[in-house]
Amino acid sequence: MREEPLFVVITTAGFDKTSPCFSLRSTAKEILEGLKEDDSQFIAIYTIDDGDDYTNPKNWVKSNPNLDITIKSSFLKDEIVKASNNISLETGVKTKNFNSWCDTITTWISDKFIYRASKELTFDDLDPNDTEIIVGVDLSSNFDITAVSYMFLKDDKYHFIVNYYLPEDSLNTATDREFYKIQHKKGNLTLMPGNVVDYNFILNDILKISQLFTISKLSYDTWNSTQFAIAATENYLQLEPYSQTIANFNRPTKEFERLMIQGNIVLQNNEVTRWMMSNVYLRRDSNGNVKPDKSKREKKIDGVIAMLMSLGTYLNMPRYHVTII
Repeated sequence: MREEPLFVVITTAGFDKTSPCFSLRSTAKEILEGLKEDDSQFIAIYTIDDGDDYTNPKNWVKSNPNLDITIKSSFLKDEIVKASNNISLETGVKTKNFNSWCDTITTWISDKFIYRASKELTFDDLDPNDTEIIVGVDLSSNFDITAVSYMFLKDDKYHFIVNYYLPEDSLNTATDREFYKIQHKKGNLTLMPGNVVDYNFILNDILKISQLFTISKLSYDTWNSTQFAIAATENYLQLEPYSQTIANFNRPTKEFERLMIQGNIVLQNNEVTRWMMSNVYLRRDSNGNVKPDKSKREKKIDGVIAMLMSLGTYLNMPRYHVTII
């Protein structure tokens, strides 16, 4: 034992946010940001910032302070090319070469497409007389996060505004409570009074939108939503039960991916949505059907499920075409 012992921990980022490493890093960030005090610790984190394009060479020095001395720009460029040609390599490149924490070992849709699709988007931008909205609601359990997706077409693109709700008491108990606190302060997450999900609170917000725009369908999961469905029907909303089977999610999941890569999706600029997009892991069956996997409770994807429900409902709606001769 020494009078001034020194314990050194050094590592790159990873993708398992339940690990002791990520827990230590989270504490370190809180100390750096002044949320906690511990003068016995020296902390240095070299990483790209949230929202940075890791493929842009001007950002590389942030995570590689010895750039072109011990690690060459040409090497990083080659690694990025490999990741762009094989999406399964992207997580490894982002964590090991750019010290950026990821949420899954594999990637569904690359960050570059998600950030490209993220725009400042509000209901104030819409014409009430020319906007048809499809709503997808992913109701949570009693104390978890709930997502409501509003999808509409504008300029031949699919636009999504997603609202998130959380019981106020969950800020003290949820695994991701520090992240939720930050997002609430930024206005990306709405808190509901109490310790359980208030379905009437959420429904009232939907009804406010229905007074301004036409909501043609509201899709919802029938499981554990009887109270919500009755109240919504009594308020004259057109409900559409949406089965949570993999076969039912296959079409909207693949279509969402195709539209995103083509640049035909616009996402409201919300960090919670981007976080959930990065959490997606696709489950596949023997017939080639795919669906985002919700089995891992620590990987929140409620916003993604709500968006796919609204898109799937739209795709299932009959479209009438009239030919005039």
